[in-house]
Amino acid sequence: MATANPHPLLRRGALPALAAVILAAPCLGYSFLYDDFDFLSAARSLRPGMLLPDPRSLFYRPLSREVWFAALSLLHLDRPWVFHALNALLLALAVIGLTSLAHRLLGRRASLIAGFTLAGLGSIPILTGWAAGAQDLLAVDLVLAAMLLRLAGRNALAVLAATAAILCKETAVAVIPVLVTLGWLLERRRILWKSDVLPYAILLLSWILIHPGVHILLRRRFESGAGGYLGLDQPDRTAAIVRSVLTLANVPVANVAIRAIGLRWIAWALGCALAWIGLSRVGEGAAEDRDPGPVPTGRVLVLATLLALSPLILTVALVRQWAPYYACMPALGTSLAAAVLLRDRGAGAVSAFLIGFMTLGVLARAAELEPSITSETAFERTSRSLGLVEAGFKRLYPSLAPGSTVYVSAQVRGIEGVYAHMYRFQALREWYHDPTLLTAKPQMRRAGSNRDYLFWIEPNLDINEIDLATLRSRSSGARPEYARYQKALRAYAFGMAGSGQSVRAAQILVRMQEPNAIVWGLDARLAAMFLLADGNDVPAKELLAHVPAMSREDGLSALCGALAEWPPGRDWDAAGLAAFGIEDDDVDAARFLMTWFATYGYDRAAARF
Repeated sequence: MATANPHPLLRRGALPALAAVILAAPCLGYSFLYDDFDFLSAARSLRPGMLLPDPRSLFYRPLSREVWFAALSLLHLDRPWVFHALNALLLALAVIGLTSLAHRLLGRRASLIAGFTLAGLGSIPILTGWAAGAQDLLAVDLVLAAMLLRLAGRNALAVLAATAAILCKETAVAVIPVLVTLGWLLERRRILWKSDVLPYAILLLSWILIHPGVHILLRRRFESGAGGYLGLDQPDRTAAIVRSVLTLANVPVANVAIRAIGLRWIAWALGCALAWIGLSRVGEGAAEDRDPGPVPTGRVLVLATLLALSPLILTVALVRQWAPYYACMPALGTSLAAAVLLRDRGAGAVSAFLIGFMTLGVLARAAELEPSITSETAFERTSRSLGLVEAGFKRLYPSLAPGSTVYVSAQVRGIEGVYAHMYRFQALREWYHDPTLLTAKPQMRRAGSNRDYLFWIEPNLDINEIDLATLRSRSSGARPEYARYQKALRAYAFGMAGSGQSVRAAQILVRMQEPNAIVWGLDARLAAMFLLADGNDVPAKELLAHVPAMSREDGLSALCGALAEWPPGRDWDAAGLAAFGIEDDDVDAARFLMTWFATYGYDRAAARF
């Protein structure tokens, strides 16, 4: 195998690594997003047992999840900018590692081509702006380390790096066959059972035996099951393959929103300038700057093909939901292939390729993909929205009482992930650095918290608070619509009734200032429903004696919202039908309600009817 002249590692990959960080810079200001909140919460309560496989989980990534997040938390570095800066460093290390590999196999000029190609991949920058992106970046770095160690003859350390890689992300398993056959691929050296095969066979077998996701897939016969994330029953594998290949080539897979590119054009210009500077200097200066004797390019091209196809096939075969960033591991192969194919081309052709590739990468980053797909444009919108929501909360309350329950009426469902971050990911705990806070829907109120707060989020992301003592509101922004105030307070009244305070809930509803008699009648019927459900028949009947008449259709429409979600342990069906004048043996009414609940995803309510 060819031996490279000694070149400092950083000197080899400094310019491509710098280009990668510059191109990723627009992502570095993101907030914590989605899985970040789960990983941080788990890390702060880390116990040794949490490093063991969880039989209920499809994934086992203790190094890139529990260890990585816990280490930064223990060092009090668990802030978005720290994670993003470290992810940018991991990206730079990946580029440096690839340039080192290409330098060893193909020479200095080819190493720069490989490094700048990886740096220009449009699907990679999102990993720097997402703390959870460390899973992919650590796996890529460790795969490259394993390959370089194998080339250096340090087999034990190579196995250790490969083990760490698959404990960061399972995709790294696809590279194990490449590591086993590396000597044969590059110099046709005989594969030795003891030193080449056995260590990786033990690693692979051990991983299969302990990995809970493998066991789950085997039990399901590799069908996706209820989780719907992994399985061979891919609904549209052809589309996933096409999108993956286009992503590796930086071809946008959807319409490009030019307006969304913004400052990325500046990063693009700087990246192109660094590529031109790097390539223009190759061959100049002292002898050590010249290319060393290369490995035959045909063998390197085979290696590059395997590096690209192995993780690509594994991901497309098993992962049902495609995302652009899945290309980061296969990109090692395509970047190395670009170096093979362009190494002997003229400076003009290479420069044109790199500039064109980086241009396509910037355009691909602004592609308008479906909202459910993890993409840079979606994350940018979500981060911006969460920033506004966080600022609004802190404008009203710089701090919240520990152990409080924060009831939030998120009147923005479906807008940029705000709804999910409030309830599913408990974002307020991270924003206020207080794990004792609980965010819940107002209709799910429960007794026993240290203090209750009631907020609602406007569609424009202003935050509004309702003082639970006076029922007066205040806003972080413009004066809100009164109807939204009523919606939030009405939901809280449901929660009050659900937690056993039906009289207080009824008082809240009937004492609200109402725009007209019809709306008052609706709230009075809801109040009567609460009272009837708790056996307070006399005040309920008094209320119902004064409410305006309501048609059967309007009553059923009101009951759709009133009965869709019950607080735990409550039964309002019969009381609701009585309060809204629907007979309890009205089969058509039951069918109407059942159909509405089923259509809008309220399965439990549909089953009741």
